[in-house]
Amino acid sequence: MNKGRLWEEKVCLYLQQQGLDLLEQNWRTRYGEIDLIMKDKEVVVFVEVKYRANTNFGSPFEALDCKKIATIRKVAQQYITQKKIANEVRFDVVGITGRDIEWLKGVF
Repeated sequence: MNKGRLWEEKVCLYLQQQGLDLLEQNWRTRYGEIDLIMKDKEVVVFVEVKYRANTNFGSPFEALDCKKIATIRKVAQQYITQKKIANEVRFDVVGITGRDIEWLKGVF
């Protein structure tokens, strides 16, 4: 398993410990992929996981550019349509630097 997938697994467990329920992992369409789709009470949460071994080349959050955000939104819209989601939705980012996890809710 590559480091990205390994950290996605760890983040999934971390979020589940925080009370979220996993709906989908690595949900793909022809437009892209969403790392984790979870539920926080009644809110459907689309989670992007970003890992950096260190901050020599910037924080994990700096890797989330406008193009990536647009892709996540497009894939999320497909999920919402396909699954007929009527719930409120939220977009979160979890950044990992070394072994430190930082969870930002409602980022975009």
